[in-house]
Amino acid sequence: MAVGLAMAGAFTADLIVPQVTSVITNAAGWRDVTLWFIFPIAVVCLLFGFFILPSKPRQDQAANKPQYMNAFKQILLNKSALACVVGTALISFSFLSPVYAVSFFRLHFRDPLSLGAIFYSLASAMGILGVIVGGD
Repeated sequence: MAVGLAMAGAFTADLIVPQVTSVITNAAGWRDVTLWFIFPIAVVCLLFGFFILPSKPRQDQAANKPQYMNAFKQILLNKSALACVVGTALISFSFLSPVYAVSFFRLHFRDPLSLGAIFYSLASAMGILGVIVGGD
């Protein structure tokens, strides 16, 4: 459930950010989106990461040399790990497909940009639903 809620946060950002940036762009211009929206969020996230997240203790890196091929073999042999890899690939696809789908429909069917925004919002809402249901 925790993984599903964490992934829902990314889809929620996809659902909210385009609308907020659109409002700021229409009111003040596209350059002000960085100043009034993206920059404050980046500062808050940086402060959150610096002050709230626990620091990882340093370990001797030579002693913990990763064995990549062994790790890939273990992933391919473990059904649960392989399912996680496939799920992550599908989630990545769901993040990228609305962007390319909007471009496709605009190019081939001459759909307005506002229709693309609606399509992208619906895809994000379905992503939220999917990761919450899948995380259960």
